Amino acid sequence: MRNIINLFLITLFFTSCNNALNKPLIEPLTIDELRSEAKKDTNFIEFYGKIQGYRKSFFNKDVNQVKFGDISYKQLQRYTSHLNDSIFLIPIYDKADEEWETQFGNYGHELDSLTTFWNKYLEENSLESYLKIEFDHINKEYYTYSNSIKAANLALKLTPLKGTVQQATFSYKIQSKIQSDENESIYLRIFDDKRGSCIITSPFSKPIVRYWEVNYTLKEILKYMSSEEFKRDYDIKFEISKVRVNDENLAENDLHIPQIIKDYLEYPILYEDVVIKEFFNLNYVSYGEYIENAIQIELKSKDEKCFEFLKAVKASENEQK
Repeated sequence: MRNIINLFLITLFFTSCNNALNKPLIEPLTIDELRSEAKKDTNFIEFYGKIQGYRKSFFNKDVNQVKFGDISYKQLQRYTSHLNDSIFLIPIYDKADEEWETQFGNYGHELDSLTTFWNKYLEENSLESYLKIEFDHINKEYYTYSNSIKAANLALKLTPLKGTVQQATFSYKIQSKIQSDENESIYLRIFDDKRGSCIITSPFSKPIVRYWEVNYTLKEILKYMSSEEFKRDYDIKFEISKVRVNDENLAENDLHIPQIIKDYLEYPILYEDVVIKEFFNLNYVSYGEYIENAIQIELKSKDEKCFEFLKAVKASENEQK
């Protein structure tokens, strides 16, 4: 009986030693070994492809071979299986979600108060509080010798709100009512030919209507369109850059608004976390970061060496970009 047990243990030992996945990552598999493992696991070829990449770009440094060269295929495969394992991840997520809500999920009132304060400040101090600009109608000029349109003009109504406006500089942007600002690229913001700029240098103390000729692109849009059709299909947004009121020159930069507040008021979802950390809690951690940290802690506990290995690989890839 003892001889049978010994024989079994010896067989198990050699079987384990001969298992291709017990090889260290720095040692390539043979074609036969790779074919054999691929038959057992259809995802193994993709996994092995990543290892090949590590050997070319990461393990080409001796120090990385010394630190992580003894990690086996089986060890790394077992570790990475946790990355997409819902049974492993969901409990971590649920626990972290509850913890985050308890520690950091109660800033709604503070954010509302901050938004109210700065919106009121802008309402009372922004350049738009000195001058109101509105679309009035489309004005068209025709050639004297035909009915062809020579030029199209935007007739804009200007209303002073806090005294005589002596000068003003502003721009406008025309867009379809179904177009979204969120889809506007940086390129379009610079080169968009549906924009225009205006300057007025004649003082006015009561509402007036002034005319500005549009560029060729806008002319082609407006020349066959009535004012009512334009209002139906398009929006026009104005941005005042400078205004002179009651002998005082005012510019947007004169408003003492932190840049992060400007960003937050325009894109609240994108900048909410930054605002909370800067104004309410220096130790604040965003929801996504908190969940990710919780998962990383658990992954590290599963296999610290594999955890540090993949972390080092990612850092190396970032350095090479």
